[in-house]
Amino acid sequence: MQELDILREAGLTLYKSKAYRTIRSQSSLTTTEVAHRSGAPQSKIYEVLYALESLGLVKRHLNKEKAAEIDERINQFLSEMKSHHVTLKAFGRGRLKQVWTTNGTSLTSLVDRRIKLLDRTKGRLATYEAFTNS
Repeated sequence: MQELDILREAGLTLYKSKAYRTIRSQSSLTTTEVAHRSGAPQSKIYEVLYALESLGLVKRHLNKEKAAEIDERINQFLSEMKSHHVTLKAFGRGRLKQVWTTNGTSLTSLVDRRIKLLDRTKGRLATYEAFTNS
């Protein structure tokens, strides 16, 4: 069985599986790099990465070098715009500075969490059926 199949059976979508595998194979990647290397659409990549983060499989860090480079570009652009009497609010600066790495959470713990969730759901269904049958 291939790794993508295992990740899919663990409950990850194709894009989440590919993004997780891509991040795990590198030390750290920007959001754009994850999208490009994994084949996940740029329009979905934040949704994919935030979902992986909520599962505890990846985490984000502030890339200080990238942040400084982006801030410099934004400041230069704003200076140029001010010379034309235009003011801008730099939107989305925080997103551009993020890099993603794996969180050290194993696939086994993800599967264990899903099993516990299924067990809780079975228990709730059994309680509900007992209540409705009485």
